[in-house]
Amino acid sequence: MLANVKVQLQRLNYMVFTEGEWDRFVEEYLISPVTIWWIRPENPR
Repeated sequence: MLANVKVQLQRLNYMVFTEGEWDRFVEEYLISPVTIWWIRPENPR
């Protein structure tokens, strides 16, 4: 799924991510603590 996101963002913005740029983008914007919490919330006990 992330590979498709990368392709679509590159097409939309007429640019190409380097591997380092893509890794940083994924870590900072796609896999944020908020996203992880939403996918797998902590047990409130």
